[in-house]
Amino acid sequence: MKKFTYFLALTGFAFFQSCEEECKTCGLQVIEESDPLGTYTAIAQAAGYDSYGDYILATLNATGEDLTEEVCGEDLDAAEAGTGEYAPVQGVGYSIAVTCD
Repeated sequence: MKKFTYFLALTGFAFFQSCEEECKTCGLQVIEESDPLGTYTAIAQAAGYDSYGDYILATLNATGEDLTEEVCGEDLDAAEAGTGEYAPVQGVGYSIAVTCD
């Protein structure tokens, strides 16, 4: 009986370990859109940045908020698929997407 109880305890522990949700750290990625006239690049360079994407990311970081988040389960699936609240956001000359490590 002790062996059976021990076996149940081990298999139960293994089962619950396998049910843990996968989690990843996700953050924002700035994707520069087409800039045929160079307007957005000029704005960024005037502000001291190499690219418009760097300028936008620095602006977002200026809020002092952490732009990364640990995402798990169904939210992780949505973040990796870019759907729901994790869908890309279109800005002027750029878009922001969520990427996960």
